[in-house]
Amino acid sequence: MRWEEVVAALRVRRLVVIEKDHWLGLAWRLGGEVQRQRVELVQPPGRGWIAVACEVLPLVQLSPVAILRYNAGLLCGSLAVEGPTCILRYVLRLEELTVPLLVRSLVTCAHEASRLRKLRRDAASPTPHVVD
Repeated sequence: MRWEEVVAALRVRRLVVIEKDHWLGLAWRLGGEVQRQRVELVQPPGRGWIAVACEVLPLVQLSPVAILRYNAGLLCGSLAVEGPTCILRYVLRLEELTVPLLVRSLVTCAHEASRLRKLRRDAASPTPHVVD
């Protein structure tokens, strides 16, 4: 695929909320929350790689050890730091990319980011104890 084909495929699916020269901002509903993603051309112009990035959590909510533990169990991509945010980043080669693979990658990354947020919420919740 070429970058222009990626842009067209995502426009058709009505996911694009921000469009710049070499990146797109996407937003869509996933399990009751809005998942924001960025799809970015890594090596302009026209060919190369794309990076899919999903917001996970603010860094202040995660320890470095937690980030490494979560990284070990990911289905795709890796956790990275971008400004004050921990993101899930997955890189795909344009030359090998198809529309079904692009869509599957976006969905998988979104589900993984959502799963990590849920794991963090569950870990932060106190464990209920039953008292007889």
